[in-house]
Amino acid sequence: MDYQIAEESSQRTIVMQGRLAFNDSHAMRDIIAAIDGAPRRLVFDLSGLDFLDSAGLGMLLLVREEANSKKWPLLFKGAQGQVRRMLHLTRFDSLAQMED
Repeated sequence: MDYQIAEESSQRTIVMQGRLAFNDSHAMRDIIAAIDGAPRRLVFDLSGLDFLDSAGLGMLLLVREEANSKKWPLLFKGAQGQVRRMLHLTRFDSLAQMED
């Protein structure tokens, strides 16, 4: 997985690309460390992801837990294809705010 963090005055956006799988746990920890602070809004743009496995789903849940513990507003947006199906099958939208 590749990612970029875009800083704006009102939010931080993490743009993810490629595959989010077990091998990416270190990168996800780096992302969480990099966003530490007090963003007004935290957005994970999933539109560039083309694959998500159960380990990747677990990493998104860890992000959600971290955001909840620090009271950061969190949005996951743009999931498509297999990633969207995986999030739908697991009812991820009942756990986190999602947007097309």
